[in-house]
Amino acid sequence: MLTVNKKFTIVRLLCAFAIAIALSVAVIFAVSEEPVTAIYNLFLGPLQSKRHFFEVFASSVPLIFTGLALGLVFKSGNFSMIADACLYTGAVVTAALAIKTSLPFAVHPIVIMIAAAAVGGLIGSIPALLKVYFHTNELVTSLMFNYVFFYLGIYNVTKFLADREEIPGDSFPRKADLRNELPCGISDCHCGSDPVIYSCIQDEVWL
Repeated sequence: MLTVNKKFTIVRLLCAFAIAIALSVAVIFAVSEEPVTAIYNLFLGPLQSKRHFFEVFASSVPLIFTGLALGLVFKSGNFSMIADACLYTGAVVTAALAIKTSLPFAVHPIVIMIAAAAVGGLIGSIPALLKVYFHTNELVTSLMFNYVFFYLGIYNVTKFLADREEIPGDSFPRKADLRNELPCGISDCHCGSDPVIYSCIQDEVWL
């Protein structure tokens, strides 16, 4: 049976979705020359084919993980926005390890994910440590560090990782990829979707 808090949470989520959809529609009508077509593609485009659906799902995996991370932060009573820096820096670390290291096929993506998660966790702890030891505001410091790590990531990518002599994607080893779960290459949906589904279930159960 749903408690009052659970009911309030559901209503709050539905209101948030409704406000987000309303704002999206308003912005589309304000800037698009064909707003009806744009709105149709936004809401029904992913359902037009299996490939479209799984492409959207695969693209949402990093955003879902980021949302879960923020949920943990908010549940602790803090208001840190450092998840952007964690996501972006984790992507930079992933690219660096994929390009600059050579490991066996099954080991390579696992090592990359662990390293990226560790770096993201370390970055995410910075505003918390500053609050505990120096009594700073975690919202302010997290927003500042978002910019710091964003530009630091851009510098590292352009200085050390970008290969302007190669066709984009050629220098990325296939053994560093997560396996494609769908037959016949129907989309780029990969096994990263498995832990995100599990994490969403655990988040609902424990939080």
